[in-house]
Amino acid sequence: MPSSPLSLNTIPVEVLHHISFFAATHQQLGPPSALPALLRLNKRIHHALSQHVYPLLYARIFLAKFDGSAPLRRLGAHEMTVRALGDELRRRFDVMGRVRRKFGACVPETSSYEDDEDDETTLHEASLALWTLYIMLLENTSLNERQLREYAHLDEWLMDYWFHPLGASCTTLSIIQGRWPPNNECTALAMWLFWLLLRPETIIKDDQLYRQVLSTLKPLALAAHRYHLCHPTWTSFLPASSSSPSSSQNPSPYTTKNHTTTHVPLYAFLLPLSIPPLAAPAILAYLVLANHYVPESVLFGAGVGGGMGLAGGIGMGGMGLSTGMTQLAIAIPERTTPSTTTTTVVEVDRSRKWDYEWARCNTLGASPYPVIPAAPAGGAGSAGDGGGGGGAFKPGSIEGVWEGIFTYTEFTSYAALLSGAPPSILQKSLIAQHRQTWKLREHHLVAGVGYPPLSAASSTHSSPSSSPASSKRPPKGNTRRSSPGADERNEQQHPQRIPPGDPLRAYFPNDAVLSEGPGGVDVTFLASPAAGAPSATSEEEEDTAMAWDLSALDMNSNAGPTSPATATSARERKSIFYRRFSAHALDFASPSSSGTVGDGDKDGVRHEEGAGMGEGGVEYARKVRDIIITGEGHSAWGEFRLLGRVRPCDGFVSISKEYIQGDRGKWLYRGYLVGTPDGNLVGRWRDTLSPAEVHGYEGCFGMTRRM
Repeated sequence: MPSSPLSLNTIPVEVLHHISFFAATHQQLGPPSALPALLRLNKRIHHALSQHVYPLLYARIFLAKFDGSAPLRRLGAHEMTVRALGDELRRRFDVMGRVRRKFGACVPETSSYEDDEDDETTLHEASLALWTLYIMLLENTSLNERQLREYAHLDEWLMDYWFHPLGASCTTLSIIQGRWPPNNECTALAMWLFWLLLRPETIIKDDQLYRQVLSTLKPLALAAHRYHLCHPTWTSFLPASSSSPSSSQNPSPYTTKNHTTTHVPLYAFLLPLSIPPLAAPAILAYLVLANHYVPESVLFGAGVGGGMGLAGGIGMGGMGLSTGMTQLAIAIPERTTPSTTTTTVVEVDRSRKWDYEWARCNTLGASPYPVIPAAPAGGAGSAGDGGGGGGAFKPGSIEGVWEGIFTYTEFTSYAALLSGAPPSILQKSLIAQHRQTWKLREHHLVAGVGYPPLSAASSTHSSPSSSPASSKRPPKGNTRRSSPGADERNEQQHPQRIPPGDPLRAYFPNDAVLSEGPGGVDVTFLASPAAGAPSATSEEEEDTAMAWDLSALDMNSNAGPTSPATATSARERKSIFYRRFSAHALDFASPSSSGTVGDGDKDGVRHEEGAGMGEGGVEYARKVRDIIITGEGHSAWGEFRLLGRVRPCDGFVSISKEYIQGDRGKWLYRGYLVGTPDGNLVGRWRDTLSPAEVHGYEGCFGMTRRM
């Protein structure tokens, strides 16, 4: 009996699905170019393979070409539907195709600076495309970066965007014309992309390109009066939400007029996101390239990271290791090579590195700004699992020893800059730098934890204030009873953080007194009494009247306390205990946690996985209500004390640095921890003599954890 002729129409649908998947994915990089040819064969095949009829095919193609572990962890399985993955597949290759064609990298010669800057439609379309690329890198374990580098050639697109005379960022053109480069959402996203894809060796090998890149990055990194470090403004510890009537009061030159929230299409739904300003990645890129003698072992070692070898402020490079000095480095993002992504463990570890950058974009994009505790991990709009920073900061991640540099400009040049000088003044200025080492300890205000014995606090330190009251020991009224009453038990379950203080003193009240012991820090300050509470007339009554009402305080005010003469009559002593991270982090860890506390915990060096690892760590992070940082350090200018806080809404770190001897004074360091756990603490320092409402003398700094 003659057999019927073979035809695609006779192939079972299940087999056709396997054929189409293989045809679409046999080349990992680039779009599924073979799939359109199959769809055009006939109506039956087109219907069987269409996304409407068989969305699972497109979801499988997405997971074969892009990394999926990070979005699954951050958004949850309920958002990662097969149709959502198919929509994202189409969107990503549409954006990457435009990047591959160099669309939007440069502007036509006939376009003027004003036309490009004021075209809101063009900027909005560009920002959505840049958001897609940025999210891909935050989700990267291996495949996303390969698609962006090897198929889309995003690194080449960024070089044209930033450094071509007609680059769409208008940076080079602006500097030539004596203007400051635009500071908007597109340039912020593009600078984050530039940092995440930065390979210093590709720029350093071309001397002319190296000088051009460094000259362009210099004003973006150092001009603090033009390119703000954070939003909301650094002067607010608990910023008002955008819906608050008082949020527009007390304007400051640091007001973030360029702060925008964009509803980004992501996996078939719109997610409100806000990109952190360009200052942090610009500073990181500048510091790496300014110290351009990079050891080959650092440049080509995947997962090691590095970017500068320093000795007394000048680049030393790999040969400088022979001096016996500890090598300092700014950790650059890890490279992707086929050999580094062969196991699932590596992929999971790498995808988690940027979880807190994602959380920062997520929490700042929501309105009102979320505060501690963090929302549960997973789900759209989730703040992640880093409760101490509203999801944008992992409790325990800053504990340890950090090394790096701080830079400073000639004072006369910076004064001219604040008086209206063009960016060329910075390009011509000499930038000096010094090494420094920090030894930091984290202390957490944790819900549901009883108070420690009196021996937990043994040494007294005052807040960074010159107030005479700050040097006194806590009064006897701070003594805690061994058997807490109902009010105290309620306060343990719902503890109140110390109120916001002077932003120039790392948000500590001027009258605060810190007593630090091996178990943590006891903070004593003057606080408003609870509404209707009687005034304390004795030590015993003062001990029972510790409850205070936050509504009685102006939480958005940055003014200092009232004068001592009137403060004691209207306010009462309040004492709050912050537990040392290394002393208690594993108390809440799950039994399966692999982290251990070793000898390094005794001196505040580095701790193995503590809070934030596993279910127990997530539960611990949710209990953290506030984070205080204490420590000490040294530089060429002498030894100093460190005291700081972490802002709840975005993980913004503010640290007061006070030199112990000499007349070096006090300085305020502000910045973000970029990349967790082994990332960079980066930001700017400023003087504390200038009022917070005006621009002061500032420089930049970068720190990385000692390995």
